[in-house]
Order: sequence, then C-alpha cells, then structure tokens
Amino acid sequence: MSDQRVIVVIGATSLQGSGVVSALLEDSRAQWAIRGVTRDTSSPWAEKFVIKYEAGKDRVSLISGDVYSAESMRAALSGAYGVFLNTSQMVHGKTLVKPEEQRQEVEQGRIIIDAAKHCGVKHFVISSLPDMVKASGGCFTDIYHMDQKYEIEQYARSQLDYVTSVIPGIFYSNHWWPQYCRLQADGVVRFCAPIPGHQKTQWVDPAYDVGVFTARIFSLGVGKTAGKVYPVLSPMVSMDDIAATFTRITGRKAVHAPLTTAEWADLTSTMLGPAFRDDVKHMMDWISMASTDKICYGALGPEEDTSAKELGVTASTFEDWIKRTGWVGPTEVYGGPI
Repeated sequence: MSDQRVIVVIGATSLQGSGVVSALLEDSRAQWAIRGVTRDTSSPWAEKFVIKYEAGKDRVSLISGDVYSAESMRAALSGAYGVFLNTSQMVHGKTLVKPEEQRQEVEQGRIIIDAAKHCGVKHFVISSLPDMVKASGGCFTDIYHMDQKYEIEQYARSQLDYVTSVIPGIFYSNHWWPQYCRLQADGVVRFCAPIPGHQKTQWVDPAYDVGVFTARIFSLGVGKTAGKVYPVLSPMVSMDDIAATFTRITGRKAVHAPLTTAEWADLTSTMLGPAFRDDVKHMMDWISMASTDKICYGALGPEEDTSAKELGVTASTFEDWIKRTGWVGPTEVYGGPI
C-alpha cells in the first residue's frame, strides 16, 4: 500500500463516500490506496464498511477523524495525493434548530480544505451544489444547504491549485423516505414528492454514480479535470414518468400524488431538524417551477455539461437504480401524520 497513491475519502461510510470507495477500488486504470475517514470506526456503518471491503483490505483502510479539528484532519490527509469531500449538513448527536446553525458545514469545509493545503494534496474533488441565489434569479436566498456547499467549493478553489467538483441531482434513495414515497391502505404506491407530475427533474444514484464520476476524474488527473464542474445528473424525467416506470418494472400499481411543499417541509424537518424547514421548502418550491430549458437545478445550460464527452460516463436512470438496488417500493402502509 505504501507504493500506491493515496486517495482520502471523507465520510467514507456515507452513501456518496462508500460509492467513491467502491469505484476507486474497481478502477482498472489505476491502483489507488484508499483511506476512508469516518467519525466513529466502531459504529454499525463502519463495521459494515470493514466487512464490505475485507477482500480489498490491502488497498482500503478506515480511520477515525474529527472534521471540526484541524489537527485531526491534517493527520487524516497526511501523505495523500487526492481527497474526495462531501461535507455534512448534519451534526451527530445534535438537532439543529436555528438556520444559522447550518454554518457548521462551512466551518468543517474550511478546516478540511486548510488541512489539504497544509498537506500538499495534489487533487481535490468536492461534491458541491449550485449557487441557488443566482440560479433562482434572487427568488430564493435561504436554500442554505445548497448555497453553503457552493461557498465551500469556492473556498477550495481559492486555496488549492487543483480542484474538481461534482454536482449530484436529487437522490433516488430519497424514495426510501415517506415524504417521497409511501404505501397507501389500498395497496397503491404513492410517489408524493411536492413536484408537479409534469415537471421534469434530474436525479442520481448517490451510492453509485458519484463514485463512478469521481473515480474517472482521479484517473484522468488534474491535467484534464482540474478547474472543471461535472454535473452528475440523470436525463430529465417527470414524476409521472417515475411512477409509470416503477409500475412497469415492479408490477405494483403506483401514482404520483404530491404533498404540498409546506406538508413536505414539515415532515422533512422532523427528520433533519427545525433549522432546515424553510430551507428545504424553498428548495422544492424552486424545483417545482424551474425552467426545464436549463439543467442542474436551473443553474446551467445543457451545453455546459461536458461530463459524458470528457469523462465518458453518464448518470443512472430511475430504471437503472431500481434494477441495481432491487428496490420494490415500501412494504408497510404509511401511518404517519401527513
């Protein structure tokens, strides 16, 4: 392992992080040594990580790291060639109540970027999101969880020589949650994201697509990918089409019957914390009205997405995700409050 170039994956047990580890391990064009970093190496997720990568343990390691500690991050990034970073909007063991508490994500991003600079990291790949104030033409100024990822990306570009960003779409795996999909008492699967049935959006398999794109970016190197922004986005698809695709593949009857954005935000904030209530509501308000002439949450023109041409990879369709994961929809009738 000492003769291999090291890629550090921050948040290695998360959906995106674990997908990056898998893709790097499977990359036949490069033999990376992968150093996963997680908050607690004794957690159930860490234990699953160790079991999953047992066969590749000569190339994969998992260490504990505190993203709020400069010393810890310097130790984690020491000797690394590359870093993959996806900052977390959540704080373990703490419920965020006030919107300003979300600034903790920017704090962790700056600490990790400063550590990368200190350690001389050669290639920094970051999972980012667009500037939603700009994308929405100033209509929405408080979609903090998206704007802050953009802010962290810009800080990385100001401090490091070679930065590449990936921008994921809406997660297909969100359909595991009842604010996106639920089983009705009549046996019908209800897709209920608060998006009009005809409105087209873009999605991603976070546990697969982000990793495939990131591995390709590291493989091509800084000469071809530094400074670039690569959207990791499915083709445009409507919620009506998602419900129809689900029925075609699984044989289960499904409909799209959206919650209101207020209902959806109330339910989502019970999971994420009150600090996110207006943030996520306004995100869905914008997604529901954004022009489909643009891509990437309305932030880019279609011609600005050079991912397929330059990386030679594309993101998964909803059908791809269903077949890859074996997801057949919820199996228990939803009995929640909304």
